[in-house]
Amino acid sequence: MNAVYKSKIEAFLQLKNIAVLGYSSEGNQPANAIYKKLKDNGYKVFAVNPKAEAIKDVPCYSDVKSIPEPVEGAVLCTPANATDQAVRDCAARGIAQVWMHTGMGPGSYDAKAFETAKKLGIEVIPGGCPMMYVKPDFFHKCMGWLAKLPE
Repeated sequence: MNAVYKSKIEAFLQLKNIAVLGYSSEGNQPANAIYKKLKDNGYKVFAVNPKAEAIKDVPCYSDVKSIPEPVEGAVLCTPANATDQAVRDCAARGIAQVWMHTGMGPGSYDAKAFETAKKLGIEVIPGGCPMMYVKPDFFHKCMGWLAKLPE
Protein backbone atom coordinates (compact mmCIF):
# COMPACT_ATOMS: atom_id res chain seq x y z
CA MET A 1 0.00 0.00 0.00
CA ASN A 2 1.39 3.38 -0.88
CA ALA A 3 1.99 6.07 1.73
CA VAL A 4 -0.88 8.28 0.48
CA TYR A 5 -3.51 5.63 1.18
CA LYS A 6 -1.85 4.60 4.42
CA SER A 7 -2.22 8.15 5.74
CA LYS A 8 -5.84 8.34 4.47
CA ILE A 9 -6.68 5.09 6.24
CA GLU A 10 -5.04 6.27 9.45
CA ALA A 11 -7.00 9.54 9.27
CA PHE A 12 -10.27 7.72 8.56
CA LEU A 13 -9.78 5.42 11.53
CA GLN A 14 -9.35 8.48 13.80
CA LEU A 15 -12.95 9.51 13.06
CA LYS A 16 -15.54 8.79 15.73
CA ASN A 17 -18.91 9.07 13.89
CA ILE A 18 -19.19 6.94 10.76
CA ALA A 19 -22.12 6.13 8.48
CA VAL A 20 -22.21 2.74 6.78
CA LEU A 21 -24.19 2.94 3.55
CA GLY A 22 -25.64 -0.28 2.23
CA TYR A 23 -26.59 -1.92 5.54
CA SER A 24 -28.61 -4.95 4.50
CA SER A 25 -31.60 -6.98 5.61
CA GLU A 26 -29.84 -9.98 4.07
CA GLY A 27 -27.62 -10.34 7.14
CA ASN A 28 -24.18 -11.60 6.19
CA GLN A 29 -23.21 -8.65 4.00
CA PRO A 30 -20.03 -6.54 4.15
CA ALA A 31 -21.86 -3.43 5.39
CA ASN A 32 -23.36 -5.34 8.30
CA ALA A 33 -20.02 -6.84 9.32
CA ILE A 34 -18.28 -3.46 9.02
CA TYR A 35 -21.03 -1.78 11.07
CA LYS A 36 -20.64 -4.38 13.83
CA LYS A 37 -16.81 -4.27 13.81
CA LEU A 38 -16.76 -0.47 14.06
CA LYS A 39 -19.45 -0.40 16.76
CA ASP A 40 -17.72 -3.13 18.78
CA ASN A 41 -14.53 -1.07 18.66
CA GLY A 42 -15.96 2.15 20.06
CA TYR A 43 -17.10 4.03 16.97
CA LYS A 44 -20.51 5.71 16.81
CA VAL A 45 -21.94 4.05 13.72
CA PHE A 46 -25.06 4.82 11.68
CA ALA A 47 -26.63 2.24 9.36
CA VAL A 48 -28.05 3.59 6.09
CA ASN A 49 -30.67 1.60 4.20
CA PRO A 50 -33.31 3.46 2.19
CA LYS A 51 -35.77 0.56 2.44
CA ALA A 52 -35.85 -0.07 6.21
CA GLU A 53 -36.36 1.89 9.42
CA ALA A 54 -34.61 -0.89 11.34
CA ILE A 55 -33.05 -4.26 10.65
CA LYS A 56 -33.23 -6.55 13.65
CA ASP A 57 -32.03 -4.33 16.51
CA VAL A 58 -30.18 -1.81 14.29
CA PRO A 59 -31.94 1.48 13.50
CA CYS A 60 -31.51 2.51 9.87
CA TYR A 61 -31.61 5.90 8.20
CA SER A 62 -32.94 6.33 4.70
CA ASP A 63 -29.92 8.41 3.67
CA VAL A 64 -26.98 10.25 5.25
CA LYS A 65 -28.93 13.51 5.30
CA SER A 66 -31.47 12.05 7.74
CA ILE A 67 -28.91 11.08 10.41
CA PRO A 68 -29.63 13.50 13.29
CA GLU A 69 -26.09 13.50 14.70
CA PRO A 70 -22.72 14.63 13.35
CA VAL A 71 -21.17 12.27 10.79
CA GLU A 72 -17.49 12.58 9.94
CA GLY A 73 -16.97 9.74 7.49
CA ALA A 74 -18.79 7.09 5.50
CA VAL A 75 -18.06 3.55 4.41
CA LEU A 76 -19.76 2.95 1.08
CA CYS A 77 -20.97 -0.63 0.65
CA THR A 78 -23.36 0.37 -2.07
CA PRO A 79 -23.59 -1.27 -5.49
CA ALA A 80 -20.99 0.41 -7.71
CA ASN A 81 -23.71 1.97 -9.85
CA ALA A 82 -25.08 3.76 -6.75
CA THR A 83 -21.72 4.98 -5.43
CA ASP A 84 -21.65 8.26 -7.37
CA GLN A 85 -24.96 9.34 -5.82
CA ALA A 86 -23.76 8.17 -2.39
CA VAL A 87 -20.67 10.38 -2.78
CA ARG A 88 -22.85 13.35 -3.75
CA ASP A 89 -25.11 12.73 -0.74
CA CYS A 90 -22.05 12.59 1.54
CA ALA A 91 -20.77 15.87 0.10
CA ALA A 92 -24.17 17.52 0.63
CA ARG A 93 -24.08 16.36 4.24
CA GLY A 94 -20.56 17.74 4.74
CA ILE A 95 -18.89 14.35 5.08
CA ALA A 96 -15.29 14.85 4.08
CA GLN A 97 -13.98 11.27 4.05
CA VAL A 98 -15.38 8.18 2.34
CA TRP A 99 -14.16 4.61 2.02
CA MET A 100 -15.34 2.74 -1.07
CA HIS A 101 -15.42 -0.85 0.15
CA THR A 102 -14.08 -3.60 -2.07
CA GLY A 103 -13.65 -7.20 -1.08
CA MET A 104 -13.99 -10.53 -2.80
CA GLY A 105 -16.85 -9.34 -5.02
CA PRO A 106 -17.30 -6.34 -7.28
CA GLY A 107 -17.39 -3.87 -4.39
CA SER A 108 -18.47 -0.26 -4.34
CA TYR A 109 -15.62 1.32 -6.26
CA ASP A 110 -16.71 3.33 -9.29
CA ALA A 111 -14.28 5.45 -11.32
CA LYS A 112 -16.87 8.17 -11.94
CA ALA A 113 -17.68 8.32 -8.21
CA PHE A 114 -13.97 8.53 -7.41
CA GLU A 115 -13.60 11.53 -9.73
CA THR A 116 -16.79 13.12 -8.33
CA ALA A 117 -15.43 12.78 -4.80
CA LYS A 118 -12.13 14.42 -5.76
CA LYS A 119 -13.97 17.31 -7.46
CA LEU A 120 -16.13 17.78 -4.34
CA GLY A 121 -13.09 17.84 -2.04
CA ILE A 122 -13.77 14.50 -0.38
CA GLU A 123 -10.86 12.32 0.71
CA VAL A 124 -11.36 8.86 -0.77
CA ILE A 125 -10.04 5.44 0.10
CA PRO A 126 -10.86 3.66 -3.17
CA GLY A 127 -10.77 0.05 -2.04
CA GLY A 128 -10.08 -2.47 0.65
CA CYS A 129 -12.03 -2.86 3.85
CA PRO A 130 -11.90 -1.17 7.27
CA MET A 131 -11.97 -4.66 8.78
CA MET A 132 -8.40 -5.13 7.50
CA TYR A 133 -7.29 -2.40 9.95
CA VAL A 134 -9.63 -2.48 12.97
CA LYS A 135 -8.61 -5.49 15.05
CA PRO A 136 -8.64 -7.74 11.97
CA ASP A 137 -9.68 -11.38 12.12
CA PHE A 138 -7.46 -13.97 10.41
CA PHE A 139 -9.14 -13.57 7.01
CA HIS A 140 -8.79 -9.78 7.02
CA LYS A 141 -5.19 -10.00 8.27
CA CYS A 142 -4.44 -12.16 5.24
CA MET A 143 -6.22 -9.72 2.93
CA GLY A 144 -4.23 -6.85 4.46
CA TRP A 145 -1.01 -8.79 3.97
CA LEU A 146 -1.85 -9.47 0.32
CA ALA A 147 -2.65 -5.80 -0.21
CA LYS A 148 0.89 -4.94 0.90
CA LEU A 149 2.57 -7.17 -1.65
CA PRO A 150 4.45 -5.31 -4.38
CA GLU A 151 2.65 -5.03 -7.70
